[in-house]
Amino acid sequence: MIIGESFLWLHFPKCAGTTTTFVLLKNFVTDSSIDFDETGRGEPLWHDTVAERERRINASLSGKDVLANIRRLPAYVVSKIHYSESLNADIRHAREHLLTGQFMEASGVNNSADNLLRLYDAEKVSHWVRTEYLEEDFVSVFSRYLDMTGKDLSALSTKINSTDYARDLGKWYSREDMESLYRKNPLWSELERKVYGNLLYEEMY
Repeated sequence: MIIGESFLWLHFPKCAGTTTTFVLLKNFVTDSSIDFDETGRGEPLWHDTVAERERRINASLSGKDVLANIRRLPAYVVSKIHYSESLNADIRHAREHLLTGQFMEASGVNNSADNLLRLYDAEKVSHWVRTEYLEEDFVSVFSRYLDMTGKDLSALSTKINSTDYARDLGKWYSREDMESLYRKNPLWSELERKVYGNLLYEEMY
């Protein structure tokens, strides 16, 4: 999580959060009005939800705009599955996981795409940064709160903390597969229509 004077950014997993954090740190680490979570040591805080952070600090974060990154549902599910497997060699997902949007976290705990949206209270997010349009949306969203003049945003065009797998979604899904996946994740479907204007299979096929 990154907390500014009038905003807080949620590090929603597997949506270019590491890249987004890197760029914000590179350009604003000396800005005393912004609090960055320490990474790499101690208890992992950077994936906190708003409710979790409020419990940690015993204070309310209300009044701040909530920002978060998002990506298309099929791409998200494929990424999440491969990332979990890369962290835990004992985890192996079945085809059914790809088709339902269910997956295991690296800890072995079962989860799903829609459950994550519930956990992060997605309906309270003020502005979404689309992973597929990271450079464009980063400037559009964060310039509402931070001066982007002369900032180095070059890293937005690179992938940080990326897992090695086939990015061609046609390898994993047919149109019918995607339609089924969206039906089984109505919260993500509703959000994706709102943020992108359509669902991915309507654009791909």
